[in-house]
Amino acid sequence: MFDYALTALLVLVLPAYQICRSLTRRNIDEPKIGRYWRSMALAGSLCMALMAEWVLLGRPMADLGLAIPVPKAGIIGIGIAVALFASLLALVRIKPPRGNASAEALLPSTPDEKRVFIALSLVIGTAWEILYRGYLLWMLIPLVGTVGAVAVAAAAYGMAHGFKGWKPFLGSLLSAVIFTTAYALTDSLWWLILIHVGLPLSVTFARPSRVPEVAKQSE
Repeated sequence: MFDYALTALLVLVLPAYQICRSLTRRNIDEPKIGRYWRSMALAGSLCMALMAEWVLLGRPMADLGLAIPVPKAGIIGIGIAVALFASLLALVRIKPPRGNASAEALLPSTPDEKRVFIALSLVIGTAWEILYRGYLLWMLIPLVGTVGAVAVAAAAYGMAHGFKGWKPFLGSLLSAVIFTTAYALTDSLWWLILIHVGLPLSVTFARPSRVPEVAKQSE
């Protein structure tokens, strides 16, 4: 019963809620730190509930893509992740990223925001990979096959990012398809978690911190 309820929540409820929330712009005035904590609470609580059920029922962690030792395909994936970060670091040193409106709306700017963002990246980068990749494919493949499971999980995850315009929306769907397909091909989440956690942190710490206006005025 828990599995079907969690699947319905991930595939139907959360994507619909996030789309509606973004269209009504309910979080437009919400401070970034508040958004970070809310996202961590949601992803973390769902993942902890899943992991508790997994342990209680004695299910193998390999079924969630968390096998130890890491399978050969997963080790290759980790190598790809390391190469990706090395390339990104070299690119940032050559051409530092410029600020833009969409990045300012999502990424941290102040030191306080960056501290919370580190925790956010660790929690959601791990939790959403386990939930939307490891768990959903485990649940959906017996029902709709691998291709159908990849399509459903990727669409649900892409829509769960909300709608902030067609370009970011299609970008979310495309990245979800790539990540979900990568998991289906390698059967390992470790390298995808590494990428999911590392990419936002790499971009964040390549950007200079902004001193809050209140702090400036008090100097």
